[in-house]
Amino acid sequence: MDDKAKFNIQLTLAGAIVDSLIRQGYVPTEPEHLHAIVDAAGEVVAALIPEQPQEPITSMNVFQEVLRGGVDPPNADSTLDRIKAWCRANTGASEAAKAMLVELATASGIGPNNLVGLAVGSNESRKNLHPRTAFQFRDCVSLIEAVPEFYKDIPELAKLGPKWATVAEQWYELKNRYLDAITPEGHPNTARKIQIFDRILDDTLHAAGS
Repeated sequence: MDDKAKFNIQLTLAGAIVDSLIRQGYVPTEPEHLHAIVDAAGEVVAALIPEQPQEPITSMNVFQEVLRGGVDPPNADSTLDRIKAWCRANTGASEAAKAMLVELATASGIGPNNLVGLAVGSNESRKNLHPRTAFQFRDCVSLIEAVPEFYKDIPELAKLGPKWATVAEQWYELKNRYLDAITPEGHPNTARKIQIFDRILDDTLHAAGS
């Protein structure tokens, strides 16, 4: 398995750790904490990958290629098909991305009955599920790239409150900063750049108020 694939898996594991901590009521924002999470995920990859005879296909692999235009979403002939394809490829997606999906799908005319299984609660609860880390923002970018018709509905996120409104207003700037942080994958400064992005995202949302 090449370094790019290992790095992709490391990011996915780190994102899962962050999401788990947030669900338990702890939001890791300090650089040293985020760095420890990335390092811990790296140790897991280093310990387990040699035991794998073949390179696994992960949602992160798919995400990176779709993000760069390398592949097309499979069997995606309609908005609902593309949504389902994204959900299949991103079963461990963050709550932020799921909340974003519900709001944008609704704006696109996709009824809630088509989104069964996305336990993201009411509008009141979704307003607090905005992306807080690079790993959560990654999933949001993945969704928009997989379902490009959602681009026009990004302003609809403002209905969920001021923090989501800020995400919508600064979407392209945040996306470009995120892409800069993860490119090229595996670069020795990547972990540090991700920490910087997390700080930028935190400062941006803090300025938005409650």
